[in-house]
Amino acid sequence: MTNPNNDLRSLIDAEIASRSGAKEAPQAASPRPRSPRHTDLSDAVQQAHADVDADAPLAQPTQTSALTTRTVVAVAIVLALLLAIGAWFARTPSLSGHPATLHTLAREVEQYRSQHNGSLPEQLSNLEHFPKTAVEWQLKHWKARDAAGRTEIIWAPNGPKHYRIVLRRSNEVWVYSDIDGQSRQTKP
Repeated sequence: MTNPNNDLRSLIDAEIASRSGAKEAPQAASPRPRSPRHTDLSDAVQQAHADVDADAPLAQPTQTSALTTRTVVAVAIVLALLLAIGAWFARTPSLSGHPATLHTLAREVEQYRSQHNGSLPEQLSNLEHFPKTAVEWQLKHWKARDAAGRTEIIWAPNGPKHYRIVLRRSNEVWVYSDIDGQSRQTKP
């Protein structure tokens, strides 16, 4: 015959197991009687194991592969570089119109100077990026005007090291000086 305490113990174990969501049936009562203190301690240990087992799938950390982590880092670096380059281009003013033409000619003059031992070109019209629709005048012909209304470019060397380039189109006059590297609009 079974001990009535064992039957009661089985009912308590079954209730604890159903509350903790354990899928296993409670263990059969042991044939030898336990002391009340031993029973409480045993129940607490069983309850702790049941709680840990029930939470185990949720508590495991997810692991990512090293390749996935490196890919995410690489994509983040590329995006940061693209944003930095975009911000740099947004802050850099882009020239257009006559100032852009003057700066292009000045770059050509500097390239010519570096290739010809520091000497300046005789004429700008011989340079590769000289505008096809423009005409070149010497400084001594400042008062002359092009009858066809084309853009007039005046090459004004100032000694062997410095120069100015003047661009005149109808009533607009722009001057580039190599000393400060700036284009300025002046009065005709």
